[in-house]
Amino acid sequence: MKEIKLFTLIPLQLLLMYLSGNIVLCYTDNIAVLQFSEFISTLIPFLLAIYWFKDVLISDWKKINISWWKIVICTLIGVAILEIVSNLIYLKLPVFTDPASTENIIFSNLPSMQKIFYFLFSSSTLLTAVTEELNFRYLFLGRYTKFNKVLGLILSSILFGLAHYFIQFQLLSCLPYMAMGLVLGLIYLFTKNIWSVIFIHITTNLFFAVLILLFNW
Repeated sequence: MKEIKLFTLIPLQLLLMYLSGNIVLCYTDNIAVLQFSEFISTLIPFLLAIYWFKDVLISDWKKINISWWKIVICTLIGVAILEIVSNLIYLKLPVFTDPASTENIIFSNLPSMQKIFYFLFSSSTLLTAVTEELNFRYLFLGRYTKFNKVLGLILSSILFGLAHYFIQFQLLSCLPYMAMGLVLGLIYLFTKNIWSVIFIHITTNLFFAVLILLFNW
């Protein structure tokens, strides 16, 4: 059953995002509608992940024995490390044509209400953070580190990076995500609690969602 879960969540999400995006584009290019279709395509794998892994989520939540202010500080430190590592690699990469640049121009011209809807539907990145951490860190890394921690860490990081190929459709653009996967994997191995990496991943994605809203309002 674990194999089914392992090879279902992320492929299912990528497939739904591809299908929903292409189908919706046949009828409209409204950016808010497109974002809503992306939200739905991430919601289904998220709900499956929550259902399949509810026991580990509850179990690890009960293991949290530090105060909330310490959790916030640790999360922000984790986010900072992710940003530093990924940006250092980005600086070494060639400049890619950003497929989202056209989207940002359209977004900046949207009415305020549609911008708000767009931001709400951007919560799909928060759902994705939970799905990816359960898939790559708990399921893949947690399973394969039983045999070889280093190999499991490397493989989970590579797969995490490749899962982001469709952002810019460039293999080199996956390298920063592989590095981020490596950092998240190390944090998970150290804390042995899935919530530690979920908090960091969600905060990172939320940070970028807010930046998009602020710089394109």
